[in-house]
Amino acid sequence: MKKKILSILAAAFSVSLLSGTLAGCGNAAPKASAAGAEQKTESSAAGEAAGNAEVTKIKVHVSQGPAPYLYVNEDGTPDGFDYAVFKEAIDRLPQYEAEYVSATDGLTGVLSGLYDVTVGNWVWREQRGESYYFSYPYKITDKAFVQRENDEPLKDLHDAAARGYSVIVGASGGDTAALEQWNEEHPDEQIKLIYSDAGVVVRYQQVADGAADFTLDDGPMISAYFEEYQFQGIKKVTLEEEALADILPTVNTYYLYAKDEKGKKLRDDINVAIKELYQDGTLEKLSEQYFGYTTTPAAEDFESTIN
Repeated sequence: MKKKILSILAAAFSVSLLSGTLAGCGNAAPKASAAGAEQKTESSAAGEAAGNAEVTKIKVHVSQGPAPYLYVNEDGTPDGFDYAVFKEAIDRLPQYEAEYVSATDGLTGVLSGLYDVTVGNWVWREQRGESYYFSYPYKITDKAFVQRENDEPLKDLHDAAARGYSVIVGASGGDTAALEQWNEEHPDEQIKLIYSDAGVVVRYQQVADGAADFTLDDGPMISAYFEEYQFQGIKKVTLEEEALADILPTVNTYYLYAKDEKGKKLRDDINVAIKELYQDGTLEKLSEQYFGYTTTPAAEDFESTIN
């Protein structure tokens, strides 16, 4: 993981690769393929039924981070859990041929028609739902706190407000918006927000130094950075699902498609494969591989889409 994290912190880059050339970019694809090879799946059967029908080429945006959800290997190939799940899904649909583009403009790229889908660790936002089709969820967004080592672990945001705690946040972003919304909706339980343009590593260190009482981040990201930088004086505090619900409108993450006829068809086709990944245990195996524990959504999440 050390080399992978460092690759993300290096200079920005852009790479475009055909899906066939990416089969060896990590350990995820071989394991996932083995899981799906035991039986003829609904998606593969549909592909065979298509016979020699023309293959549809799609362009897939892949974000350049954050690890371990998304990152780029030293040879320039994309990797990470979110990418591995999508690639396994599309590989089960022979009627599609995917070109993967690693870049930073996923949302605008889908809106403009540059990409057909974006793989970017996206969570539900009502505004986004007006512009994009959301896939079935493929993982739970696992949020956690970073606190000083000797502090009593926080239970939730109610607990943080009761203690009069301050939180250090980025200048913008989903976590910042969620905490701002908390303060708007809880006038009697205010949490002081300290805004910072510093990167993740610096913000964690600022908690250790006492500049703020805690910060909020994705659980797997915290674990990856703790492993890489061996921080002293701080700890990761995991949250129960009820506490997560206070922070996020939904704890699931999704792939986003253009909100048009083509986008809906692509979303619906790939959803068939995503549901198979859930049913045959591939989602769970991939989450264990990349995170060390399962982040699989609930069964009912694969019955209907969020929009």
